[in-house]
Amino acid sequence: MDITPLMRPEQKIIQSYGAGFFRVSGQVLKYPILISDETVTQWLGSENPLQVSAEIQALTGQVDILLIGMGRGF
Repeated sequence: MDITPLMRPEQKIIQSYGAGFFRVSGQVLKYPILISDETVTQWLGSENPLQVSAEIQALTGQVDILLIGMGRGF
């Protein structure tokens, strides 16, 4: 029995991550990102992550959970 969830073709999936990169739907990104179901954008507010950036404020009412990875430097 296959229990793999159904995924829409446009849906963005984090496949892996490591020191300095994310692999999202086959694309390697070497910068901080904000990801939603259908978009991946560079997160410009990562310099001061405790300050609510405009990018995060734009997600208000659209997300139930917000995960922020801080890496080793925080």
